[in-house]
Amino acid sequence: METIKLILELIYFISGPLLLVVAWKGLKQIIEARNQVEETKKSRVISSRREAFKIAAEKCEYYYSHIIPLQNTLYKEIDNKKITFFENSEVVIEGDKILTKSKYANDEERELIWELPTLEVFNAMESFAIFFTSGIADEKVAFLTVGNTYCFSVRRYLPHLMMLSDKGSYKNILALFITWHNRIEKQKLEQEKKRLRINYLKQPKRR
Repeated sequence: METIKLILELIYFISGPLLLVVAWKGLKQIIEARNQVEETKKSRVISSRREAFKIAAEKCEYYYSHIIPLQNTLYKEIDNKKITFFENSEVVIEGDKILTKSKYANDEERELIWELPTLEVFNAMESFAIFFTSGIADEKVAFLTVGNTYCFSVRRYLPHLMMLSDKGSYKNILALFITWHNRIEKQKLEQEKKRLRINYLKQPKRR
């Protein structure tokens, strides 16, 4: 009986360090596995961002090579037909809301609006915008390249676009416009604050 007891005690003392070694190896494997998972996640994020940047660059090239020529054709049509609808209609943008008030020169102009090649332009712009509103392409990259010209053009078209959006069309054009328009306005406000601050600091101090 004493012999068995001694054997059990010996096994206990020997197994203690062995269990510690086994536990340490197991913990090390868990840490290494977790690090591999984290590295895989980081790699996927980097790869995804790189692809988003690439698509954004491609779409900006598409905007300049395809959409702007379509817009130029539309501008010529508007000018040739002496249509004043776009410049005379009222547009108010408040946050994410767009309000328009259409003003036609006459009934003939009302008919001429629907004869313009606007749908070709709007369809191309919608296919451009959806890549950014869906997150497939990085909109911040595109904003630096085409943000101002995009917003300038969309704002000009808003009186007509809003009519079509009421029927569920061109939601992506408007969503991207709101995002970029508000960013531009914020930048203008910050620049104005900076200008006022500089002017204030330049003023001579009163004694």
